[in-house]
Amino acid sequence: MSHKVRLIPIGIALGFSCVACTGGEGASSAPSSTASSPDQPSGLRDAPEISVSGDPFAELDDARPSAERRAIGELHKGGERLIAYTEGGRCGLLVTRSGNEKGPVLSLDTAMPKSDDQGSSKMPAGPYLKSSATGSGASKPWASMSCGKNAMVIEYSSHGTGNPSKPRGSVSTAEGPEGSHSLFVAVGEEGARKKILSALPPGP
Repeated sequence: MSHKVRLIPIGIALGFSCVACTGGEGASSAPSSTASSPDQPSGLRDAPEISVSGDPFAELDDARPSAERRAIGELHKGGERLIAYTEGGRCGLLVTRSGNEKGPVLSLDTAMPKSDDQGSSKMPAGPYLKSSATGSGASKPWASMSCGKNAMVIEYSSHGTGNPSKPRGSVSTAEGPEGSHSLFVAVGEEGARKKILSALPPGP
């Protein structure tokens, strides 16, 4: 179900404001009595695994085989496919071209903080450790990721055309201002995503 919410990743300028937001499949308008409290989100590694078509992780498996890699969110933006995953104590983002699994456009992974004293706690469901990467291709993809034990927050920028699809898995998304080419993604338990998205400043 869609949610009119806003998203901002750790460390980016507060000037970014959302103009369209979407909740992941399976989201409900109100948490059930058995859902985790937003103040006590479940661990990111407990997020349900989703199936992904094709073999998007083939090159990652060749370079770094891992039995712990689990896809937990997916969406498409124009001709690009974004997959959020966990790998043990790490968060990951893989971007490929839709319908073409011959190598990633962008790959980024970040460690989860080992303790509450490590990383930034400016956003809900933290603390987070952050990294960024630039990808390949004419769309000039770029991403930053803030990785925590309870959630990850991604900013993705691409010059590729097309609106984001409805996400699958434990994901909520929000587009940046018109012309910014930015997409913001919160990944984790629904209560944690709501807390992250509600932390946005009001728009202009």
